[in-house]
Amino acid sequence: GDDSDFAAKSVFRESSSQRRAGLIQTTQAVLWLVAVGLTGWWSLGTGDVARVMFNWPPLLIIVASACALVAALMTVLGLALAPLVWRGGRRLDSWSSARKIRYTLTVLIFLTYGLLLASWGALEPWTG
Repeated sequence: GDDSDFAAKSVFRESSSQRRAGLIQTTQAVLWLVAVGLTGWWSLGTGDVARVMFNWPPLLIIVASACALVAALMTVLGLALAPLVWRGGRRLDSWSSARKIRYTLTVLIFLTYGLLLASWGALEPWTG
C-alpha cells in the first residue's frame, strides 16, 4: 500500500523499437514546435512590408524551414517504424494498444502537416 508499490507496478514497459520510435517522435515534436514558434516570432515583425520584401528570406524562416524539413524526414522514419511499434515485444514489454494508436495517429498528423508544408514549398530552406 505505499507509494513505492504503486511506482513498481506502473513501470513503463516498451520494446527497443518502441523506445526508439518514442524518442524519434519526441524529437520531431520539439522540431515542429520550434519551427512553428520561429515562424510566429517572425510574423510579429511583418508589419513593415518593406523590411519583409527586401530582407527575404529572413534567418528565422530559414531555420524554421530547416527544422520542419528534419521533422518531416523523421516523420517518414516514424512511419517506417510503425509496424515494429505494433508488433512490440513480449506481452509484458510492450506499449498498450491505446499508446500504439496514439503513436500512429501522431505519425499521421505529422505526415499530413509535412505534406501540406511541402506543397507550399515550406520544406526547402535552401531556396531562400
